Amino acid sequence: MWFCLKRSIVGAVFENFKGTTSEDSLNLPLYAEIEVSASRLEYSFRVAGNWLLDKQLWLEQMMNAREDNREMYFSRFPPSIETLCEYLKVGPIENPNQILFLVIDKSGDLIGHAGLKVHNLDQVEIDNVLRISDESPGIMEIALTELLSWSQKTLTINTFKLQVIGTNTRAIALYSKFGFITVEKKSLRIEHLDNGLTRLLQCPENQANTEEEMLIMEKHA
Repeated sequence: MWFCLKRSIVGAVFENFKGTTSEDSLNLPLYAEIEVSASRLEYSFRVAGNWLLDKQLWLEQMMNAREDNREMYFSRFPPSIETLCEYLKVGPIENPNQILFLVIDKSGDLIGHAGLKVHNLDQVEIDNVLRISDESPGIMEIALTELLSWSQKTLTINTFKLQVIGTNTRAIALYSKFGFITVEKKSLRIEHLDNGLTRLLQCPENQANTEEEMLIMEKHA
């Protein structure tokens, strides 16, 4: 009962931040020191809502970045705006227990995104961490710092988990810098669906059809 209440409260919090327009979605300031220019630049988080589905340029950038990094994802779908919008709608936009922060620079350009999923009491999963622009090196590390801090202050979350494919060494190195440690490894099975979607699902070792593994990483604040 308490778990269901906790999830519904967190879901209501997420809904309040999504907004009906980009202007009234949550805006958190970020300040990053960019080494190549030695200047302090300002970024912001915008929480994805239905308004994102009208941002054609951003959707194209997200689609292309996801396709360029498709090996990072457990769900791999054909690159199209339609499939991306469908994924966003059933996920971070309409799911009350999921949220996606877009990292925007001062010029209004999309730099990357990072999200959260609520799974159980006092615990969230870090999800959809992806840098979209080649500019602003190091910004996703700063964004992840802000995301963890926001979760602790706003949601009183102290335990964070994430799932990552074992071959994604760059992401694993980033998460390790934040104190995430691998607590479990899972075998995977690839499933190809008729709509072109490919899913990597955890399974018993004797049912695996790929050498790829899922690492479950965890961090306690």
